[in-house]
Amino acid sequence: MFAAHLTPTPSDASGEVEAYAARAGLRPAGEARFTGHGQGRTPRGSAEALLAGRYASRIVPRGITAQELAARLELLPDQDVPRAEPTYRLRSFVRL
Repeated sequence: MFAAHLTPTPSDASGEVEAYAARAGLRPAGEARFTGHGQGRTPRGSAEALLAGRYASRIVPRGITAQELAARLELLPDQDVPRAEPTYRLRSFVRL
């Protein structure tokens, strides 16, 4: 539901992080992926978070208002069933 409304380049995009690290004299040293256990969101909770502005840095409704997008979330089935938990990527950098 949010995919069409995501900002094109998040502030923590991999390329942005790598460029910032390089400017600080750091080089990639490794990475890991992990599941954000307990972070799967329900449609109802996502609608509430959207209206409260908790997604403002990542979601910009296009062609509709935040209220309209929240209303669409509220039409999804199983309002209180968490969706899949997110997978995160953790990067490490070292100074050479």
